Amino acid sequence: MITIFASPKPFKDKHISITQKNAIKSWIEIHPNVQILLIGDEVGLDAISTELNVNLIKGVKKSDIGTPFLSSIIEHAEKNAKFDVMCYINSDIILLDDFYYIVMEITKKVEKFMIIGQRWDVNITEDIKFDSNWKECLINTVKTSGKLHSASGIDFIVFKKYSLKKIPPFIVGRPYWDGWMLWWASWLGLDLIDITLMTKIIHQNHDYSHMGGLKNILNGKEYESNKSLAGNWLFRYNIKYANKILTADGVKNKFKFKSFFIFYRIFLLSISAITMGLSSPLKRYKPYIKSILQYNTRIYKLIFP
Repeated sequence: MITIFASPKPFKDKHISITQKNAIKSWIEIHPNVQILLIGDEVGLDAISTELNVNLIKGVKKSDIGTPFLSSIIEHAEKNAKFDVMCYINSDIILLDDFYYIVMEITKKVEKFMIIGQRWDVNITEDIKFDSNWKECLINTVKTSGKLHSASGIDFIVFKKYSLKKIPPFIVGRPYWDGWMLWWASWLGLDLIDITLMTKIIHQNHDYSHMGGLKNILNGKEYESNKSLAGNWLFRYNIKYANKILTADGVKNKFKFKSFFIFYRIFLLSISAITMGLSSPLKRYKPYIKSILQYNTRIYKLIFP
């Protein structure tokens, strides 16, 4: 029992429309006990939600130039979700039915979690025919021509309703929010569980012409806003930072990175305190320590006003 929610792009570009429709149809196919929420008011969402008989939620808050805020998307999803287990996913990601059973099994054994995994990139340019052997054909495509994406690509997160508290105003479709989200989940005490070994998360390759090109995404006010909110590298995790991994033998512990991070952070705070003394030989390092820690103060004021 999972609520899958996404904020699709406009259904204007032909290839983007194909990939998004393929993805949404795959979510429908994985299990009857899946609720699907499409969130937003982009062009074509009314038509596709009616055609595929899925829920459409409007009224999401947007930036000055019309890009949705992640916090508003999650807020709308939680208000309308039938199930406690929720999955935020990019609208070009195809899921297979084993995803459902994997998530359900993990939720029985792990109380606090964020489930993540690396994607496989494949070229799909046509509508998928969801017949009796579509999964086998797709898996074969992944095996023959798919490429495992780096651990920095975070295309879905599975979590319990209301477990992610006070998310800053990140803008979707721009970098940095996803790495920060993994750090935040870990800081909240959730286990980061990597399921890459046990399922295929399939990403349909595309260009960024529908958004003005990749250069447009990696520049501008929204990019800088997300970068500022995410802070420095200490607060940007990737999938390799998961403290647990799903194997054929079940969920297993990985290196306790969170414990190391907490120790390292305390160390930095201690050094920072030392540098406050005017006579300290470490005084010249104060600007560097300050730049590393300044994000901590800013984000805590935002989260704990």
